[in-house]
Amino acid sequence: MRISPDGESPVVESILVVEDDPGIARLVDQLMRLEGLEVRVAGTLSEARSLLAAALSDLVILDRQLPDGDGLDLARELRSGDERLNKYVVMLTAQADETSKLEAFDLGADDYVTKPFDTGELRARVRAGLRLVRLQRALMEANQRLEVMSLTDPVTGIANRRAFDETLDRAFALAVRHDRPLSVVIADIDHFKAVNDTWGHPAGDAALRDIAARISSVLRKSDSLARLGGEEFAVVLPETALGEAVQVAEKIRTAVAAEPFHSTPRPLRLTMSVGVASVPHSKFERGDELLGWADRALYRAKNRGRNRTEAERRAEPWRPTRIVLDGIPMTSIASAVAGVVPPQVPPHEPPAPLRRPRGARRES
Repeated sequence: MRISPDGESPVVESILVVEDDPGIARLVDQLMRLEGLEVRVAGTLSEARSLLAAALSDLVILDRQLPDGDGLDLARELRSGDERLNKYVVMLTAQADETSKLEAFDLGADDYVTKPFDTGELRARVRAGLRLVRLQRALMEANQRLEVMSLTDPVTGIANRRAFDETLDRAFALAVRHDRPLSVVIADIDHFKAVNDTWGHPAGDAALRDIAARISSVLRKSDSLARLGGEEFAVVLPETALGEAVQVAEKIRTAVAAEPFHSTPRPLRLTMSVGVASVPHSKFERGDELLGWADRALYRAKNRGRNRTEAERRAEPWRPTRIVLDGIPMTSIASAVAGVVPPQVPPHEPPAPLRRPRGARRES
């Protein structure tokens, strides 16, 4: 018996006995129940596989000579790449020669007990095996918690910069591969330093959590929100062109500014400046370039008075290909046939500077 991850409810450990001799199977069943274990018994490899498919066991006691094959085949399967199947295996067999033992250990067995066996020894070996299983499980759970912590902002509980970078890289690769739109929104709280200076960091942290909640409330499930650091948040918007992304940015800005925050002794009104960038509106080679242009737009929003949204200007604007046929540009021919004027090329800016190093701050 072990304690569940919540630290309260006990969990009964389970064991699978794969043995075709009914007498030995009953004896092992009784011995394991004396250990407080949940026991299932299978007489063949096929039955054992079916039981494992229905519910995994913490430990398997496995005979080798079975009606439908060699028990080592199942031991090998339990040592596959799937960590869920990687359970402790005790071979319980009449094959006592050294070659058989070495083969069993090479193919996945953790322990080897020969028949006839001492009942006390078998119980002790199972207890030792389950201790190792518990240690392995605790290590896996700790690693999973550490992985979650490494991708989570400790103040707001949303994704952190590392998680955002990984999400953006994946989303950018998919957008480029499938020629689909992708946008990034960066939002920075205006004059947030004054909040920490006036009311202290606990009040500032509470405000950050409230802002994260307000931003989340206007996003889709497919959107990814992260705190990049300080008072800066960012959102990855898959399948979202620039015009739609600007609308999302405005929803974020108005959601934050609409109502006062109550994390301070007096109601606190906060605003955000927001920058937006998108592909394929502009041509970028990497996700961090897209982020850099959203950051550039955010700088422009700050410089133009704050509490506003600015979109990036095309880094590489659309230009019609100029092909001349009989001295007449094809763009002119196409326009004449269609009765339209070719679109004007919007103004564009020089290449965006590299993204600010982590930890570097802008004036809020």
